Amino acid sequence: MSIELRRQTERIIRNFIDGLNLTYLSASSVTVSAGMCSNLENSDYIVSNSTLTVSIPSIAANTTYHIYVQNISGTVQAYSSGSTSISGARRVGSVVTDGSANIRNFVQTGDMFCLNVPYLSISQAQSTVVTNAGNPSGIRTEVFGQVGGAQSADNSAIGASVAECPDTTGAAISFGGGNLPFAQYGFGGGRIAGQAGHTTFHSSFVSVLTNASGQIRLKGNNGNTTMSFFIVGWRDSRGKE
Repeated sequence: MSIELRRQTERIIRNFIDGLNLTYLSASSVTVSAGMCSNLENSDYIVSNSTLTVSIPSIAANTTYHIYVQNISGTVQAYSSGSTSISGARRVGSVVTDGSANIRNFVQTGDMFCLNVPYLSISQAQSTVVTNAGNPSGIRTEVFGQVGGAQSADNSAIGASVAECPDTTGAAISFGGGNLPFAQYGFGGGRIAGQAGHTTFHSSFVSVLTNASGQIRLKGNNGNTTMSFFIVGWRDSRGKE
């Protein structure tokens, strides 16, 4: 059955996507593999039978670019945009640039985007902060990385850092067993404590759901002197919500 006949006779599968994976090509371009998806309104299919190249014009530093496919005048085209949704199109992934306006190299497997070189995306004095962690902004993703904190030798308190989804209330940082480290893990975040009275760096690998703006909440207790987040990658539903 031809695609045109299927469009006329079959109900569009809501939020469908198959293929259309991104591959890093250069500091300012990516490719989109062949594939098929429903458009934003689930009113039609977008079918690409070949690899498409997206070159980002006037690329800026520390910026998110969302990659779209769209059937324009009978031809499927791929392009970048700062918008998080475009009528008649479908977002198939997103890329981020570094401080030198280069796309951060990545590998995509399914909905998982792994950075070729993980990096320290957050480092600041102990506090509670809601911020982007190096993942695409403007969309909800699940971020993977290492949350940590440091405490000085003259600090007798136990230090801990937590990465959480800002949409949740979040739990208070707590400990058990006196000065023994106490680790807890929950949905959307994790925490681990360092040993009191020593110069330590405590860390834990976590997965954290962002809010709709692409932000996580990072917080620490008074035992910390600094908090950090080392991003490894993110999971992007690519419009399958």
